[in-house]
Parts: sequence; structure tokens; C-alpha cells
Amino acid sequence: MLRFFGLLQKINFLKVTAYELYQAYTRKFNPFKFPCPVCRNKYPDWKRHDTYERYIIAFEKGQRINYLVIIIRYKCDSCGHTHALLPEFLIPYRSYSLLFILAVLKDYCLTIEKISEKYGIAASTIYTWKALFLKNKKI
Repeated sequence: MLRFFGLLQKINFLKVTAYELYQAYTRKFNPFKFPCPVCRNKYPDWKRHDTYERYIIAFEKGQRINYLVIIIRYKCDSCGHTHALLPEFLIPYRSYSLLFILAVLKDYCLTIEKISEKYGIAASTIYTWKALFLKNKKI
């Protein structure tokens, strides 16, 4: 998986949708600047390999929104492994965007019932995200 970061420093100032962020990041991403995470080749000759569809669940303008996006996969010429191109606000193997999860955790001062109702998620999901956040907060 190829990840690129820069958004989290500006997270409180965003006025764009998750879909617009995804489009902007995929347009400006250059895979040739990244080493292969498997074989560690610093300059692999990345080949566009395949694509797949994925949902992004976001919370924008007070409502939950589902976006369908196309994820691009690249293949490393050195080791043959394929890697999905994921911007920093998409969590691998999850539909909820990082922005959605952070919005939920930001509202943690509310009751769990109110958060569940506002965001349309289960209470167990909120507790799981909180535990994961506390476990990894140093990162």
C-alpha cells in the first residue's frame, strides 16, 4: 500500500468534501517518488496494474454521505507485489474515512446514544474507535 501524508496538519480548516480530497490527491500523486514497501527498492518502475471500487463514508454538512471511488493499484517491477494507492484519510480495509472517525471522537463529550444517532453508527463501533485512538495516540 502506498500512503502519502500532508492533510492531517490542516484537518480543522477543510472546506472540501472527502470525494474532492480523494480526487485532488490522486491527481497529484506520483508513485515514482515512493519506494516499494515490500522489497524496499528505492526507485521501482511502477506500472499501473488494476483498479477496484471502494466506498468512503464521510460526515459533511451535518449528514452522513457515501462516496464510491476508484482505487488504483500499482505493481512493483522488482518484486511483483501490487499496492493500492490510498490517501491518508482512507483507512485500509475500512469504509469510514479518518475524517468521519475524528468527527465522532470530537463529539465524545456527548452521550453515546446521541453520537450513535447523529452519525448513524453502533455504540460498539464508537467504543472500538476510542480504544484504538487511545492505544495509538502517540503515533
